[in-house]
Parts: sequence; C-alpha cells; structure tokens
Amino acid sequence: MGSKIGKEIKIGGFLIVVFLLFVLGLNFLKGNSMFSKDIEFHTFYDNVQGLQVSADVQINGVSIGKVKEIELQDDKTIKVVFNITKGVRLPDGSVAKLTSNDLLTGSKIISIEFEEDNGTSAEPGFMVGVESEGILDDLSNSVSPLVATVQSTLASLDTVLNSVNDLINENTINHVNQSFAHLENTMAELQQFSVVLNEQSQNLSNSMTHIESVTGNLADNNSSIATTLQNLEGFSNQLTETDLKKTLNSLESASVELDGLMQKVNSNQGTLGKLIHDDEVYNNLNEALHSIEGMIQEIKSKPGKYLNISVFPAKQR
Repeated sequence: MGSKIGKEIKIGGFLIVVFLLFVLGLNFLKGNSMFSKDIEFHTFYDNVQGLQVSADVQINGVSIGKVKEIELQDDKTIKVVFNITKGVRLPDGSVAKLTSNDLLTGSKIISIEFEEDNGTSAEPGFMVGVESEGILDDLSNSVSPLVATVQSTLASLDTVLNSVNDLINENTINHVNQSFAHLENTMAELQQFSVVLNEQSQNLSNSMTHIESVTGNLADNNSSIATTLQNLEGFSNQLTETDLKKTLNSLESASVELDGLMQKVNSNQGTLGKLIHDDEVYNNLNEALHSIEGMIQEIKSKPGKYLNISVFPAKQR
C-alpha cells in the first residue's frame, strides 16, 4: 500500500515539473520573464502583418525586449504589448516603429527610435507607435543607393567591352593564332629536349659516379697531398733564401760595374771615352783607315812589288 502511494507521489511530482517547464517555456516564447520584473509598454498599429509574439524589440540594432501580446481592438486597431528589460532607460519621446526584419520571410520587429536624449526617461505604459512605409518601400530605400553604383559600373563595363571589341579584330586574331603556333612549337622543342635529357641521364649518372670517385680519392690521399704541398713550400723557401739571393747579388754587382763603365765613357776616360768625345782621336783613326785602304788597293794593283813568289827556289851557291 505504501509503495503504491510513493509511486503516485513520484508521478505527481514529475507531472508538476513538466507543467512548470511548459509554463516557463511558453512565457519565454511569449517574451515574458518569470524571474525578473521587466518594464511593460504598449502601443497601437493599424497593420501588424509579419509581427509575432516574442518578436525582438531593438534599439540601434540591440535587442532590449520582447513582444508580449498582440490584441485586435474594437476599432480594428491592434494593441501590441512589449516588455523592456529592466535597467534599460528609454528617453522621453521615444516611439515604437514597426519595421521589417527579414525581407525574405517578411518578419517584423519593433525598433525604438528617438530624436535626442534630453535626460528624461519614458514612463512605462503607452508609447507612440509608427509603422514603416512597407516592405517594398524599405527595399527601395535600401536598394536605391546601389542603383547609381550599378549604373556607373555598367557604363564602365560597356566602355571596357567596346575597347575589347576594338582590339579583337582580324589582325589581333591572326597574331593570337601565331602566338599559339609558336607556343606549340616551343612545347614540342621542350618535349624533344626532355627526351634527350632522359637519354643522357645515364651518362650524367656515370659522370656523377666518377666525380664521387675522384673526390673519394682526394679525401683518401689528403695526407699525401698535404705532404707534397709542404715539400713544395720548403723548396720554395730554399730557392728564395739561396739561389735567388745569389742572383740578386750578381745583378747588383753587374749593375755597379756597368755604372762605372758608363761613368768612364761619359767622363772622356779610356779609349772608348776618347773615341766618343775627342774628335782628334776619331780623325786620326779615320786617316789610318784611309791609309790602310790605299795600301790594300796598291797591293792589289802591283802585287809583284810587294810579293816575291818563286815556284822553284834558288840554288845555293
């Protein structure tokens, strides 16, 4: 008996919780808050097509509340009750403007608008409501600034197309065709080069192998190469210190002797100096040469006078 009553209590508690959750969800969808005291306003419109309960109430694009109720009045006007989150201050003279939220779905929201903030807050209760000019008018107002831009773009595009048409003539087409033909020839040559390169790849591989072998031999004989370079350096040092020094000394001695000889020649000393600088010596030498030349001519003309040649020698008496 007790267990049966316990099950009934559990079922009853579960139903109560479900009911409370349902009520909370329903009030949330209606824009009502169960835990905070929002500020309530109401206004009147002639047509609220697209406005739903729980629709946003915004100010400058920021959500500050929800639509609570929508009621048709006897005079065919529609009363709209909406809540504003507590703590949000609305300037005195604010109006509730019914405006479009989504052009595709046609949904609407309430936008709070005011001309200036005079520091005085609006009192809860009635607020003046105004309606937008309609979806088509809003669309026209939104799109109209783009019309001039689109027209300017179309004009520029038309100019560009006319320029392109002027460029695309028969000569241009011929040039383009020739360019493509040259490009095709270039691609064919590149393909042939690729084939040749592939054929030479084995030779390149062998060359690389030989290069690696040479570098390996160099690395293996590094110590021998270093010894050879050291020997060359030692030989160069010895050559510099011995033979080169002797050669320089000999050149210096010869230069001194040549300098002394040139000084004697220039100073009219010795036979060569007198021959160069003394005209008398030159004249005497010249006269001697002339005398010798005359004697040679006389010997040639009268050889018997100076030469006594006998085939049979004279007998001794």
